[in-house]
Amino acid sequence: MFPLFIILSLTYLTESKDRYASNMKNKLGHQKKYFNEIAENYHSLSSSSIASAEKLKKATREFIKGNVLDVGSGGIINYDIRNARKLVLSDIAVETLKNPQIIENGKLHTIKNNKISFVEASALSLPFKKNSFDTVIMVTTAHHLSENSLSKTKRNILNAFSEINKVLKKDGIFIIHECFLFPLLKFLQEIFFEPSFWLLFKVGKPLPYFMSERQIVQYLKTAGFRVIKRKSIPSGEKIYLPLFPKLSPPGKIWDKLLKSEVYITKKIR
Repeated sequence: MFPLFIILSLTYLTESKDRYASNMKNKLGHQKKYFNEIAENYHSLSSSSIASAEKLKKATREFIKGNVLDVGSGGIINYDIRNARKLVLSDIAVETLKNPQIIENGKLHTIKNNKISFVEASALSLPFKKNSFDTVIMVTTAHHLSENSLSKTKRNILNAFSEINKVLKKDGIFIIHECFLFPLLKFLQEIFFEPSFWLLFKVGKPLPYFMSERQIVQYLKTAGFRVIKRKSIPSGEKIYLPLFPKLSPPGKIWDKLLKSEVYITKKIR
């Protein structure tokens, strides 16, 4: 593994960074293009992660109410919306919002509901008024806010949390579901993130950046949130990987590489 990363790093350093950067002009443009391209199969392939989504739905049920915003929705509603007055599904990849699906009775179903609306929006610049929402939910989206620079990627995540704070009402609830690499993989990610991003960029795939549990707590605190509850969300039999849609590894193996948790937080300032 280490020799491979060294080769990638040397190759990355020999390429013109100016030319590489010129292809990264628009923030998250790489992600937008990719997820728009896989939108047609995104929902059907996501059905492999139903068991995990059901656990998420149960863990968050009591906190989703009032005016609700889903940031980076992907057009999949894997949470309970019975107490939502209105629901806004937002995503930078608008193609994923054209046929929204909701999880009910262990399956994905197409949903048409007058209280649901759709907005093309980046998590880095939410086009909503301040104090507009009672609840904001972000499901496995933060790790897709990556850029070719590790420092920019980390700023993007913090910026997204700050944007969410802005549109939340006083004492509003922010629910975030994320995955966390185990220590050795996290260590390797920090060292080799930029050359690895470059490599996947070459084949048209956006490399995700996974925070540590310590990072997410710190970023949430910096953005004005207090964690009031957290719960592990283990995978089911299989897990869906947007980066490699044709793969669906067993959930038990995946859980040994990535720990999955949901954080229920409250806006405190």
